[in-house]
Amino acid sequence: MAVGADPAVWWTALGPIVMAVRVSGKGLPEPDIAQPRPGCADDVRRTSRVLPRPRRVTGRAPSHRERRTSGTHADAPPGRLPAMAITDEDLGHLRRCVELAQEALEAGDSPFGSVLVAEDGTVLQEDRNRERTGDPTHHPEVALARWAAQHLDPAARAAATVYTSGEHCPMCSGAHAVAGLGRIVFAAGTPDFAAWRREHGGSEPRFALLPITTVAPGVPVDGPAPEIRPAVGELYARYLSA
Repeated sequence: MAVGADPAVWWTALGPIVMAVRVSGKGLPEPDIAQPRPGCADDVRRTSRVLPRPRRVTGRAPSHRERRTSGTHADAPPGRLPAMAITDEDLGHLRRCVELAQEALEAGDSPFGSVLVAEDGTVLQEDRNRERTGDPTHHPEVALARWAAQHLDPAARAAATVYTSGEHCPMCSGAHAVAGLGRIVFAAGTPDFAAWRREHGGSEPRFALLPITTVAPGVPVDGPAPEIRPAVGELYARYLSA
């Protein structure tokens, strides 16, 4: 039937449905709505109620974003997600990054490796530096961003994590942000590599080594990882001494 603008008519049409839902015992909260008086469309009295927060579905591990927005993480600045503790699972992926970095070094490239992991923990793609043996812009983080843009939808990209042996350079940070990828976890940071270059007489790069948080301020970043950093430093020292 056609329902007009009169609240009384709306209540006549929808009231039985609302009451049926209440009686069915589905656990829905009762709306605090006073029944409108017939003929007084502008005199509808409503009271507000703060509904309970929805409970997370059991049986599914919380996503990175859910873990970041729980507990003390709720006090994060607007637009930024706070750092998370690096887990044992994270360390496992970082160790794989170091293995890829060693492969790069043995092939004549600078020792950097990266791994792209889906929200459920599945390893989607991995790569290493190939700047000396191919495209000079072929950093693994850029390669993973390109792969993700071609193979993942926006939601999957945002939920994925990129693990890398060394903190992204500005080019890689920009590619990561443009592709819409999520969290970054790195083993050694930009200050570490600067210190290693000074120690072993390495040349300075041809671009400013800006931190990820400066180039891509909306990307959640975790690192460095003290457990993995020495292995990265050893590979980088070998690279600089070669």
